[in-house]
Amino acid sequence: MRQTLVAAAIVCAGVLAACATAPLEEPPWLKEARAREAAPQKERAISAKGAFRGKAAAEIQMAPRRDGEAWVFALDIGTEAPIECWAHDADLDLAASLVGFSESTFGAISQHFGEVGLRRIEGVDAGALAGAPFLAVDWLYRVGDGAEARIGQVKHLALSKHGHTLYCQHNELGYEVTFRRVVEGLARSLTYEKVPARPYYEEISVFSVHDMRVGVQHVALARDKDGDTRIDLRSYTLIPVDESTFQASDGYDVEFVRPDGSLINQAHVESVNGELATNLNLDPTDEGWKVHGTFQTKPFEAQLDAAQPLGSWLGEVLTVRREIAKKGVGGEVVLARWIPDADPTRALDERISILEKLAGDRFRTLLRVAEIEAEVVADRSGSAASGAVDLGHIQMRFERVFAHGKL
Repeated sequence: MRQTLVAAAIVCAGVLAACATAPLEEPPWLKEARAREAAPQKERAISAKGAFRGKAAAEIQMAPRRDGEAWVFALDIGTEAPIECWAHDADLDLAASLVGFSESTFGAISQHFGEVGLRRIEGVDAGALAGAPFLAVDWLYRVGDGAEARIGQVKHLALSKHGHTLYCQHNELGYEVTFRRVVEGLARSLTYEKVPARPYYEEISVFSVHDMRVGVQHVALARDKDGDTRIDLRSYTLIPVDESTFQASDGYDVEFVRPDGSLINQAHVESVNGELATNLNLDPTDEGWKVHGTFQTKPFEAQLDAAQPLGSWLGEVLTVRREIAKKGVGGEVVLARWIPDADPTRALDERISILEKLAGDRFRTLLRVAEIEAEVVADRSGSAASGAVDLGHIQMRFERVFAHGKL
């Protein structure tokens, strides 16, 4: 998580200035419409043969039917518009997908109700839902002008669970709590016919700016038959750059590590606004480490200027854990890490100093790497529970919101 905090800070620093949008003064009728909620309903079974099954606290208005590489269905929650959902076969990039889904929705609105003359990002949310990472975005929009103007609200939510993406939307003013309640219940009950083995440890953390959750990371650890660990780190950020535009970043890292946490090899993939920007592999050689692939859309190859063993997500956790047990406050560790967002050509020293013991058997630490400093709260296991990094005029925070298993 500490490495991801550094990478997120580097990626986001240039676009976060406009992240906060000023609230609009709303007329009473709009406030009343936005405050509407629907009564809870009993759960009803929903399934697609050979694909998935679950329950939804709604009438099944449209049973699942095939739509490309997804199953689409509609849920009647007692409102004018239903909740529409797509259960995708694959694990999509959440940030880029939400931008694409938003554009598709506005295209459909324009076809049915007239041109969308104004649209405004109401907010972004991220976190853990039913043990799965999710991203969500709400829009307020206007169709038509003058007396013919119509105000609408679209709520989108996408979550990644068991190698599949569930995406749901609701196009009607209000019913925000109802929408989230129904989708969460559906996500919690949803089981797929084909799922990977559950990792021995996983955690979900969120990134926030201006008190808005704009990103989420999911870390999953699984052992192979040789006792080595595969670490999958997926991160998604959806950052407003103005009132109607996002920068969407989706990152995927895979680290193979030994039981002591030392790195065997690593891959790093990142897309920006749905376009592949970086796809790098780090492999050991007789001379040290070789980086090859694509960096910022251009072919890239480099030999790291250091042959020392490199650390990993797990190695960082184990090293901090040992230092806490050995020395506690005043302890310090330095790890060599490959952080391609900061510099793909060399290993960077990641220095972690243990500053203070806090309540709940936690420790305040200071992380320094790549000219970035961040305060990080670690628990006794060595894992990062929360933290913050100052980016000049703003502060980016992260917090672990879900964990399962044992490190």
